[in-house]
Amino acid sequence: MNQYFSVNADQYESKPRIINAIIGGTPFVFFTDKGVFSVSGVDFGTRLLLETILTFKAENVLDLGSGVGVIGIVLAKLWQTKVTMTEINPRAVQLSRRNAKENRVRPTILHKDAKDVIADGFDLIVTNPPIRAGKEQYYPWFRLAYDHLAPGKALIFVIRKDQGALSAMAHCETFFSNVTILKRKSGYYVIKCEK
Repeated sequence: MNQYFSVNADQYESKPRIINAIIGGTPFVFFTDKGVFSVSGVDFGTRLLLETILTFKAENVLDLGSGVGVIGIVLAKLWQTKVTMTEINPRAVQLSRRNAKENRVRPTILHKDAKDVIADGFDLIVTNPPIRAGKEQYYPWFRLAYDHLAPGKALIFVIRKDQGALSAMAHCETFFSNVTILKRKSGYYVIKCEK
């Protein structure tokens, strides 16, 4: 299992870093550290997901497996909307809270496993799932998203083609009413699944 998808991230020596990023024309500052996903910068998949969905708008968003909070914080700031973020890694949760404060937004940040989310009626659920943790870890997130979406609303996620984009789509088609590719770039797919 990868360190970033772990409740034991504190076993890794802390080496904090600051990432400056411009997303949607707006500057953001993110604190990151060893033991969390994408420690050296905002990863390509996350950027592509955000670039793809920034033209959308939702009133009640869930960022599933939020890491240090990049997706949820960007959406909270640019959309000025209600965002809930859930993350299992305690170091990532701590950094998310710091990042939210630094970027002057107030999402709800939950230190919970994705399966422990109890709220319903989200307009949009977004995720850059922990692919390297294995399908047995992240495939249940797709069904969980379906269960927590309001009728007619969507899950949007990013995944590389060579890491199972087509099989993930096929899996989602077994319960979502419509599954489409919103964008393809450099081997990454941004996929929308409508309830």
